[in-house]
Amino acid sequence: QEWSGKKHLYYKTGVCFWQGLTEIYGASKVQEVARSIILDPLEGVGHYPFSDETNARIIEHHFSPILGDGVWSHISKYGILN
Repeated sequence: QEWSGKKHLYYKTGVCFWQGLTEIYGASKVQEVARSIILDPLEGVGHYPFSDETNARIIEHHFSPILGDGVWSHISKYGILN
């Protein structure tokens, strides 16, 4: 029930998150990240909403190798901290 009550916020911030990264890194890099998430899923990752620890694992495993460690400064405004 918590998920359904916050679904509109997830989609709003989720779209902003991906659009923001696309503006900074370009569509091809963001598509690489999406492919990485799909083709190399992390074990033990449940469903949204993720814990801070899980968010950090996802960023470290999928985003940083492709976008670089500077990605943390761009995503921190979304509440994802390393």
